Amino acid sequence: MKSYAQAISSAIAPLSSAPKKKGDYVAIKVNPKAYEERLKLCSYSLIGRVVLSKGEEPWKILALKEKLQSIWKLNSQWRLISLGRGFFQILLNSEEDKAQVWGIGSLHLKPGILRLQPWTQNFNPNTQRTTNAQIWVRFYDLPWEFWHPQILSDMARGVGIPLKFDRATLEGDYGHFARMLIDVDLSKPLPDSIMIEVGEDCLFPTLFFENVPSEVDSNEENDKIYPVLAAMSTHIRKVEALRDAIRKMKVVRDVITKCTSNAPAGRHRVYGDCPMDIAWLRLQLFEVTEEAHRLLAELDLEFGSPPGPSSLPAN
Repeated sequence: MKSYAQAISSAIAPLSSAPKKKGDYVAIKVNPKAYEERLKLCSYSLIGRVVLSKGEEPWKILALKEKLQSIWKLNSQWRLISLGRGFFQILLNSEEDKAQVWGIGSLHLKPGILRLQPWTQNFNPNTQRTTNAQIWVRFYDLPWEFWHPQILSDMARGVGIPLKFDRATLEGDYGHFARMLIDVDLSKPLPDSIMIEVGEDCLFPTLFFENVPSEVDSNEENDKIYPVLAAMSTHIRKVEALRDAIRKMKVVRDVITKCTSNAPAGRHRVYGDCPMDIAWLRLQLFEVTEEAHRLLAELDLEFGSPPGPSSLPAN
């Protein structure tokens, strides 16, 4: 029976390349055959990273592998190797297994999010930089009948990894916009809209990203441009809302004018074939005018005079 020392020493390979001194370093030439053997083991590898929110407990590797297997349902053996800093190397046995795992994509594990990336030679977790952030995203121009959790979750996956709804969206009581917390990759351009297919029709809800972080561990150029983009997005959104308010003002004012001209006095008048409540119309005109003035004041305060109309039409 071998001793522990003998068992360990038996794994030591014979000399294939003697160390040499090169400048201040001792240089060792890698055995190409041995290296090719290891590369072959990595042929179908992926890299995964588990990102935890503050206060979440890290996964134990066996529990994480069981969790992933319950989702991936792989039929062949595979390995999960911890590399540090939340990174794992996923050693798979076939191209089919790799395609299956890659096709499922990033996962919300509860706790944490697993993100996948291709494995590359010389992968070093200490040189990797984080470009993701959890951001509240608003979906404007979305009819209320689409506010089903399944539909909203699928829409959010077009932006990133959906994490949770805000309460008003889940209850459906505030129909101005749907709002979800989404894990977003900020190394990619932030979309202004997504396309939703409904039978033969298409919708294009507008997206707004709240408080895009200025300090993302990506690169210096992105660190500078994302705050600018966020400010521009807010500015553009307010300008569009102002223009929409002005259009509504003009429409309501036009209806009031047509209803009151050459018509008998009274609370209700006729617009075309439709009876209209003049008092209600005047209230609508007042409310939309107040909203337009508020938006104009905000834009003047934040950015100076906004592009487009510089003054509001008279009531």
